[in-house]
Amino acid sequence: GGLQWQVAHHIFPRVPRHNLPIVKEQLQALCKEHGLVYKSVGWWAGNAEIVNVLYDTAMKARQSKMVNFEESMIWQAMQAEG
Repeated sequence: GGLQWQVAHHIFPRVPRHNLPIVKEQLQALCKEHGLVYKSVGWWAGNAEIVNVLYDTAMKARQSKMVNFEESMIWQAMQAEG
């Protein structure tokens, strides 16, 4: 649990978990004061966003040109020295 406080946790990772609801309220007020969007979604909506992004990424990858792994940037990075 605790996804409802994830934004606050990532901005202030050392704040004890029991104080995160207070931090969340303060962050929301600060964002509102400065005209910023404070986006925080629930468990279902968060997981749905993740699944949609993974699906979109997979569809783009499916359309990409196939490359021999030894010619890929990943392989080149793994072989880097220094």
